[in-house]
Amino acid sequence: MPIFYKEIICLANSYKLEHRCIAGKDIKDHKWIRPVSTIGTGELTIPQISFSDGKMLQLLDIVKIPFDVSKPLSYQPENILISSGRWEKTGEFPKNKLSGLCDKPENIWFNEKDYNDRIQVEYFEKNKTESSLLLIQPSSLKILQDKKARAVFEYNSVKYDLAITDPVIKGEFNKKDKGEYNINVCDVYLCVSLGEPFHGFCYKLVAGIVR
Repeated sequence: MPIFYKEIICLANSYKLEHRCIAGKDIKDHKWIRPVSTIGTGELTIPQISFSDGKMLQLLDIVKIPFDVSKPLSYQPENILISSGRWEKTGEFPKNKLSGLCDKPENIWFNEKDYNDRIQVEYFEKNKTESSLLLIQPSSLKILQDKKARAVFEYNSVKYDLAITDPVIKGEFNKKDKGEYNINVCDVYLCVSLGEPFHGFCYKLVAGIVR
């Protein structure tokens, strides 16, 4: 039986290995929550993130989730273990109110001198991060489609080039020819996430694009 429920605004439904990673903000206090499972590194299966009618969770859905216990990690402090039971869609968050959910960091976490798309795992042993998730509005954005889709954007006058793990965006741009595609940033929001450690680094990923 679930210990408690929370309703979140879904801001990321991204690929994680062969499954998915879901994240969003609490509908009440707007704090970040990342539901995790006991599978592998906490990834969620498609059945786990589907509703009773068979439809899968989408960005901006408001969803009621049964939880068991908090499972914070140094690089992902907002992780909470899900309990058994169906997820219930209770509404949809209006896009025209997303600006009120945006985070206002000076930088997208810590930027190394020679690169800004990753953070050394050792950094989290000495430095506490309040959240491994950010919702931002970029000042420019283009999708670079090659073997994998990447988001090249500017935030606070700093340029970032990050891998995209949003399956909807990846599916759309995988059908396009190789090249760069400029995106009108009016009312575009990026959910940026820190991934699991990989070869000594936690990579910054664009886990959700709302446009």
